Amino acid sequence: MAEPQRIEVRVDGGLAGTQTVEVTVSRDASDAFVASLSEAEIAADPLDKRPPDLDGVVLAVGSFHLGRDGSGFGTALRGFTDSVAPAAVALSIDGTSYDVADQAQVGDALADLRARQESDDDDALEARASWQREYEQEQGSEDSEEPK
Repeated sequence: MAEPQRIEVRVDGGLAGTQTVEVTVSRDASDAFVASLSEAEIAADPLDKRPPDLDGVVLAVGSFHLGRDGSGFGTALRGFTDSVAPAAVALSIDGTSYDVADQAQVGDALADLRARQESDDDDALEARASWQREYEQEQGSEDSEEPK
């Protein structure tokens, strides 16, 4: 009997300020994963990235879908796992491996990643606002130095 297929799902922080996380899924299971996200009413945008160590697809997913209560992304993940059975799903969140069946640990890890991503997003927003203020002040001082 052939060994069941192994599918990887990696959830990592997204680019700061985007309010997204990046989800990498094995290419041969990506359609099933996107279908599970859609069923949970979660949109995913494919990114133009190629993970060097996995033939996979990278998707941007709103970080607000991550949480401890099992709704949102957790629901989609369970639906995906059921849809690809008996394939084994290797799940990692922020670089740490988790058993997909351990919903409490997975939920906590997703919530922790969301909190970190929100902090990164807030820091990026503040940095952008600070840059904007400095730029406007600089432009104002240059305008006042011009001869009339």
